[in-house]
Amino acid sequence: MRSPFHSEQEAFRFLLLLILGLLPIVLAAALGPTWLALVVLAVILGVLALRVAQLRTGVVLDSAGGALGKMLPPFRLGVGGPVAGGRQYVSWIHAGDLVGMILAALQDERWSGPVNGTAPEPLSNRDFSRTLGRVLGRPSLLPVPRLALRLLYGDMAEIITTGARAVPAKALVLGYQFRHPQLEEALRSAMAS
Repeated sequence: MRSPFHSEQEAFRFLLLLILGLLPIVLAAALGPTWLALVVLAVILGVLALRVAQLRTGVVLDSAGGALGKMLPPFRLGVGGPVAGGRQYVSWIHAGDLVGMILAALQDERWSGPVNGTAPEPLSNRDFSRTLGRVLGRPSLLPVPRLALRLLYGDMAEIITTGARAVPAKALVLGYQFRHPQLEEALRSAMAS
């Protein structure tokens, strides 16, 4: 099997990123979820003079799990719909584009600092729900009340009910070409795989 890396340096950088990805977990376990853990991590990264690209992802479209996996059953039954009024934005990304961004960040030194790992067009929750219903050939009219989410998810419901309109400005400036920039096509692709 051929290596996906073009050089030993690229393979080492990937391995280091994997290890550093575990570092916050180890620090949090040792020091607790404190600012001290973040400061220690920042000092380590600074001492090593490493380039760090922080991908801030939206809802990853993958029918095998994640948010889309949880949304599919009610929508397939025809009881899915907008959440908490549906006006909040849903910033999403196809799993394939997220992998593409990760690879671009590994290979291109210009990728550093915070980068939004989202598709170019965030939609309102209402439009996201309509599109998902259309792709499944099911109605998407039944709203999910904020209180129901609060009961199901507790404080995590806040993430779902407020949303964020994140756009991948930096990724676009760096020349990233999305394979799935439109939600309807991205949903069809995610559910086909």
